[in-house]
Amino acid sequence: MSSASGVMLTRHEATPSGPGSLGSFYTLVTLLLGMKPGEHEYKVMGLAPYAPARETERAVAALGKVFTMTEGKPSRFEWRRRGPLYRALLEATLGLRFDGIAGGAQQILEEALVRWARVARQRYGGERLALGGGVFMNVKANMLIADETWLGDLFVFPSCGDESNAVGAAYLGYLDLCAESGGKAAPKPFGPAYLGPDIQESEIEAVIKGRNLASRYRVSEHTAIEEKIAELLVSDGVVARCAGRMEFGARALGNRSILANPSDHRVVDLINRMIKSRDFWMPFAPTVLREREGDYLLNPKSFASPYMMLAFPTNAKRRDEIVAAIHPQDGTARAHILDEAWNPGYYRVIREFERRTGIGAVLNTSFNLHGEPLVCSPEDAVDTFERSGLPHLALGHWLVSKK
Repeated sequence: MSSASGVMLTRHEATPSGPGSLGSFYTLVTLLLGMKPGEHEYKVMGLAPYAPARETERAVAALGKVFTMTEGKPSRFEWRRRGPLYRALLEATLGLRFDGIAGGAQQILEEALVRWARVARQRYGGERLALGGGVFMNVKANMLIADETWLGDLFVFPSCGDESNAVGAAYLGYLDLCAESGGKAAPKPFGPAYLGPDIQESEIEAVIKGRNLASRYRVSEHTAIEEKIAELLVSDGVVARCAGRMEFGARALGNRSILANPSDHRVVDLINRMIKSRDFWMPFAPTVLREREGDYLLNPKSFASPYMMLAFPTNAKRRDEIVAAIHPQDGTARAHILDEAWNPGYYRVIREFERRTGIGAVLNTSFNLHGEPLVCSPEDAVDTFERSGLPHLALGHWLVSKK
């Protein structure tokens, strides 16, 4: 926990990494459920809403015998049991349903993080929160923190690995340079996350020619590619888009994305068969135009969500328009709220789709094969397109479609 004054941060409390951290607890639960620790925690979060309330309560009670949360200084997560922690969890949860364990772990995580947010405010003041790290990739917990009545603004950093240190180093370097030169430091907020490599038309043309795509697929160039993508979303439902600079962080935000019509529930199974192979309980997510967020999302404080790091309850009256991009069990959406200035090309795609359908949102999921990284280059995009069942690839201003 740290507090900020101007450009200065003061750290007040910290929990050492390792077994005593809340993240380690959630990772052990991931392993307990037969999933890959350090990678599949998001699956536990996605599974949790399916647990019946009674099963969740049983799991919370059982897990509470293994550890507790304290509000001392620092506030911390403490194991009640000594010895191998995985064995302690295994013994405590024997006989419990797998979805109940997920629900219990998620509830414990949510309650702990909300408590810590309240403790931070009580001890150090303030009505604005900045969150970062792997635990805060849990968008459901972030949603509950955002719902705190005292909270006026919320920022969740879009990446949780070591690569995020580079951003902090850049800010720190800037402050050091200002101090050395005697200039007044005026750092800008972290903005659009399109910080990766750009795509040049010459690269696209080289890949199309080098891989002889025109002999196997329909290849065409479009000056208004955004309109063409929108047409295909209406008629065929699914288009992969690779354009502009790649996203920094854990989410695809339109430039390395698979897009689909969010009102057609059938595209969920279609995308999973084509490329994603997701577990049945895992939902997809929407990109919603900023001007239309009130139609689809319950966001009374109008919090920004430019990095897809918050979940929102959805408007039941318009839920059918984004049915393929919400969690089918609890009706929440891990929404990317898009401002035109942050990505004009992607914004035009959704506007053109809206003009044809009246829907101001699209389903947006990362452009990658299951278990592989997000595509980066035109070569990556074509390779993934060819190894998947995707019907269309919008590559810059070019469209490649399977015959």
